[in-house]
Amino acid sequence: MTITDEVSSIPIDEIIGLEPLTDMCQVFADCFSVRIQLSAVSGEMIVDCVPKTDRSRNLDLSIKAPSAQTEFAVIDQSRHLANLCVSELDGQVHGGGHSHQSASTGTIQGRSASRHTVEMATSLTSSLILAYRSAARGFREREQNAIAAQVLTQELQVANEALETRNAALAANLNRLRELDDLKSQFLATVSHELRTPLTSVMGYSDMLLDGYGGELNVEQAEYVQIIRERGQTLLEMIDNLLKISVIQRGGASIDLEQCALDTLVEDALATLRPTALKRDIHLNQSIEPDLPEIQIDVQKIRQVLLNLIGNAVKFTGAAGQVTVALSRTRLPTGDQQGTRRSPKYGIKVSVQDTGKGIERQHLIRIFDAFYQVDNSVTREYGGAGLGLSIAKNFVEAHGGRIEVFSRMGQGSTFSFAIPLTQV
Repeated sequence: MTITDEVSSIPIDEIIGLEPLTDMCQVFADCFSVRIQLSAVSGEMIVDCVPKTDRSRNLDLSIKAPSAQTEFAVIDQSRHLANLCVSELDGQVHGGGHSHQSASTGTIQGRSASRHTVEMATSLTSSLILAYRSAARGFREREQNAIAAQVLTQELQVANEALETRNAALAANLNRLRELDDLKSQFLATVSHELRTPLTSVMGYSDMLLDGYGGELNVEQAEYVQIIRERGQTLLEMIDNLLKISVIQRGGASIDLEQCALDTLVEDALATLRPTALKRDIHLNQSIEPDLPEIQIDVQKIRQVLLNLIGNAVKFTGAAGQVTVALSRTRLPTGDQQGTRRSPKYGIKVSVQDTGKGIERQHLIRIFDAFYQVDNSVTREYGGAGLGLSIAKNFVEAHGGRIEVFSRMGQGSTFSFAIPLTQV
């Protein structure tokens, strides 16, 4: 059954509404002093309106014979909507014969009534049909909207069920990834600790051999032992980094603040890495703004940050290149405190600039991720586990700072970070 068929099967008082129907018939009854009765096709009375003047006089209309009646079948496009009966109540007799009239709004059947009453009845019938059509259009629109809403609701339910299923799968995968990440961190911590102990012994015995405790070494033997010592130191640094990153990933990193001059730490880091730079024919420079205030930092962690950044710059800069470390006071951008309790406007900025080959743009977004390396092939030129920058980033952010990188291919890279000042 279509919506149009459903509308035609619904009584007129349910389509238009009983109150609007009553109001419409009452207006005509009052204006023309007639009794208006509207009944359903089944014969059930819907509306029975008499003029207000007759109601006020408490006239018994059931025994008052109307002088004339006009009956209409309210028909709209072959749909029989209702029956309308209009009765004159003035006591005058207009004739006893029956008349049959037709109009575009319906069929008139009844005894002779005044032309005025017939015209009024015709007008009322037209009004009823127009009201029905208007209400039916609204009804159809509501029905269509209801059907569309029902379809949409069903589609949303299906989509919601699919989304819930997907969310459940994602949650399960996330939990699994967290478990694997925890296992990885525990594995790294355990393996690193177990490797560190024997490696320390290897380096200790290498130092003893170099110092002549096992007898005097010739030049070639001393060179071999020195290589063992250097490679052991490199491996020990990698193990230390693995331990640090496992602590960071478990959320166990903390900072122990103390007052310190950053320029002293920079000079110390440059002195530590100068022998390595000299071997590679790389010049280390520094540019430190005078009269910088001391700052509250975790000295060991910021020293590690400086060593990681300067060490990377030396590693990726070619022979005859330069690495410059700059230190200056800076105004911090809004929101540069990373959620700490500090809220200063100024900080001390450290920049490490090199003249290396630079970093391609697609790598910059992940350069601070743990274990990420620009060249991850097994034949890569530079060693390392890809942890130095990740550790530096976490240590800087633990101080309420932010680390950034700017790089152009063929021109080198600049890594910089700013630590907020608690007093300026």
